[in-house]
Amino acid sequence: AFCYAFPARMGRPIVEIGPKAREAGATAVRLDDRLGAAYGMRALVRAHVDHDVAGALKDFELAHTLDPTSDRVLIGYGQLLIYLGQGDRGLRMVEQAMRIVMVAANFDAETLTTLALITEDYGRNGNIENARKQFFELRDAAQDVCRAIQDFVDSH
Repeated sequence: AFCYAFPARMGRPIVEIGPKAREAGATAVRLDDRLGAAYGMRALVRAHVDHDVAGALKDFELAHTLDPTSDRVLIGYGQLLIYLGQGDRGLRMVEQAMRIVMVAANFDAETLTTLALITEDYGRNGNIENARKQFFELRDAAQDVCRAIQDFVDSH
């Protein structure tokens, strides 16, 4: 479902990707309705493909209840809350996701880019100094994670 949740990234028209995205999101929930990630994927589809903000919010709330430590759920939910004008709450979720990613050493460039874009959005929506501070903290955290990964690779 994740790859279909962002049709622009695939370079395909939404009329082509939309049905596949909806089916992938529904299948994720059908396969395991107790899995937060499944509702998180369906929420992304609802938000980015269907522009169903209320449905996405409902799914993200359930996803977060089922799996409050999922970095992807926290990022998506936080981003939606920022979009809805709840910047402080949304940014707290994004910050929590950042801490989880760092602790788990589950760092990847896509996640860092998403976090950086969210903080940039937050800056456009109100507090540019806070967004700038968050961006530099993200950059420093990414560098720390890269160093830790390199140290691990070098020692094994």
